[in-house]
Amino acid sequence: MQQLYGAMVDRAPVAIFVHSGDRIIFINQTGVALLGAAHRGEILGRNRFEFLHPDDVDLSVARVTKMAAGGLVPRIEQRYRRLDGTYVYGEAEAIGLEHQGRKVFIVFVRDVTVRRARMEELRRARAAMELAPDPIFLIDRETLAYTDVNAAACQMLGYPRQELLSKGVMDVTVGAVAADFHALFDAVAAAGQEHVSEEHRVRHFRRRDGTTVPVEIRRSALRSDGRDLIVSVARDLSERLRIEEALRLRDRAIEASDSAILLVDMRDPSQPVEYVNRAFERMTGYRAAETIGRNCRFLQRGDSQQPELDRLRAAIAAGTDAHVLLRNYRKDGRLFWNRLNVSPVRDDGGTITHYVGVSTDVTDLTADRHELQHRATHDPLTSLANRHLLGEQLERALAQAERHGRGLAVVFVDLDGFKEINDRLGHAVGDAMLRIAARRLEACVREGDTVARTGGDEFVLVLTDQTTEDRLAAVLERVRETLSLDYPVEGQSLPMSCSIGASIYPRHGVTADVLVQEADRAMYAAKNAGRNAWRVAP
Repeated sequence: MQQLYGAMVDRAPVAIFVHSGDRIIFINQTGVALLGAAHRGEILGRNRFEFLHPDDVDLSVARVTKMAAGGLVPRIEQRYRRLDGTYVYGEAEAIGLEHQGRKVFIVFVRDVTVRRARMEELRRARAAMELAPDPIFLIDRETLAYTDVNAAACQMLGYPRQELLSKGVMDVTVGAVAADFHALFDAVAAAGQEHVSEEHRVRHFRRRDGTTVPVEIRRSALRSDGRDLIVSVARDLSERLRIEEALRLRDRAIEASDSAILLVDMRDPSQPVEYVNRAFERMTGYRAAETIGRNCRFLQRGDSQQPELDRLRAAIAAGTDAHVLLRNYRKDGRLFWNRLNVSPVRDDGGTITHYVGVSTDVTDLTADRHELQHRATHDPLTSLANRHLLGEQLERALAQAERHGRGLAVVFVDLDGFKEINDRLGHAVGDAMLRIAARRLEACVREGDTVARTGGDEFVLVLTDQTTEDRLAAVLERVRETLSLDYPVEGQSLPMSCSIGASIYPRHGVTADVLVQEADRAMYAAKNAGRNAWRVAP
């Protein structure tokens, strides 16, 4: 019988330690396994504190002291150090008694390491559920009652937690049919924990105050403590549905608009068109499929010498709005005047992702006809002839010079150091200087001559009836002296000089292209010679 009792103690499901004078005098086989020993000899006779976590020693000493005085101690959890240095958690009960004239203490320890890990995992899961932004419901699969809910669920439905836990699917879901939910939950359970259902179906929950909220629900199956549960994660769709409806209304408004509207993707370096409305198709003759993916410049058909294009590009580079008037061309080749307003579209981080453009065909507006004609042939900043009108005037002057046997001069004028002043003092000052230069040039020539601005700080003059080189030299010197006078701008007196080059018909050429080229070369010769000078082509 004694052997039977010994075997029962040795194979007990709990570890049993006996110590006296802080030395371990007995340990059962379960205790040997708990401490990671191969046999009792590795444990017996050693100080019991070797097998306790240092932070638990003081409590253990206090418990033994109380038991030695005849007191009882409660059950506690302690950390026990295994021979390999790792720790396990044990739930310990202890008693003290007299044995052969000395005080001994018997400690019963149940390994609760796994239980603690599961409890910690459950605690973390409960904390994560509580902190989740979406409402979460744990539902008993059989009764359809709620077994747990998180704070987001209570907030969405307006219930205190305990009151909501007294309810279930049938109380909260609008139009709920028990048989349908049992069938649905059976399908979820059959599919497994990873199954997601009704992700794109909108249901409605009834709040405590009687109002309803649209939701999208994801479900999975779970078994816990012998119960079959359904985990339902709901997402409030109120804001999304409101935004979708607003977008539908906006799209209908855009499609019904008489103004052409287009959207350009600025994230792509090629800046392709991403969207156009029907009014754009009617105005340009290009269908959306022919437009999307292309840069808007295809509407210019090579007519790129438009000063307002520079304004448009500068505004886009600066990320600002722009209001310009452009020459564009329909699919059938007909020119139309496009009054274009563009604005940037930014994301939540402030980065420009798109530009939206609103275009209006103003070709037939009577009030704009004079302005459109002037803009087609003149520089908008200085009101001088633009490159297009310069070409027409030069060709006309050459025809008359050939017909009447007269001379003609083409003069290139470039303002020295203008870029530095423009960069240093700003575009407003630079623009004012260009306007002053334009007026001075007009004062230097005769009626019938042409003064044009071809871009930046470059000007071209067409001087008709130039019979002698001395006469031309006088004009060139007058231009140099006039443009070299100080420029009064915004209370400042700004110095400026110019470099001038000239070519003479028919000596240097008989076509516009050749004469312009020779005058340009002569101007650079003057600039390379030190600026503030003029040269006639050799």
